[in-house]
Amino acid sequence: MPNWCSERLTVSGDKPEITRFLKQAANREEAFDFDNFIRMPDEIKEVQDGAITIDGISYRYWKKVGDKDVGIGPAEMKVLNAKYGAVSWYDWSVAHWGTKWNVSEVSLSKETREKVVYRFKTAWSPMSEELLKEMSAQFPSLTFRLEFAEIGCMYVGWKQITSGILTGHEWNLTDKDFSQNEDDDNDEYGPSYKHDDEYAELVESSG
Repeated sequence: MPNWCSERLTVSGDKPEITRFLKQAANREEAFDFDNFIRMPDEIKEVQDGAITIDGISYRYWKKVGDKDVGIGPAEMKVLNAKYGAVSWYDWSVAHWGTKWNVSEVSLSKETREKVVYRFKTAWSPMSEELLKEMSAQFPSLTFRLEFAEIGCMYVGWKQITSGILTGHEWNLTDKDFSQNEDDDNDEYGPSYKHDDEYAELVESSG
């Protein structure tokens, strides 16, 4: 099981563009989907990354064709790398989305007519700057602010982009403002942390 990074994405701007963003961001099941902004190529969605032996030959990459495992040889690996910069869904996802899987545990709250907030989790690390930049390119009048916390890897931070200009900062939980409270090592729920209220929700839900 991965460590889960808790994230809060606030999108603000004019109502018509917020409405357009809400529509594009959603799929049939979730309110937010990375694939709607940077789409994973169909050709590598089924390619797995992991050692396997097929008919006595060892492969790093392979895929299912019907009920049969089929290895990806050097020639096909070279072609996929040339086309997509990756061979498997895992390699591509980490490179472009910043995390091995799409979003999990998505919720959406409409704070005002001109601001909405998505809350979700991703494996190990927050969504990528590439995704934020792509969202800003497609919706240049909107502001996107991402706040995140991952207590397993001991960090919190924020990134914000407006009209393609990206800013941000990240802290380690051992920094002064995020140090462990004293005398709670024996707490059955684990240690708590001193942290800015802005990150309290994310720190508590991460792990």
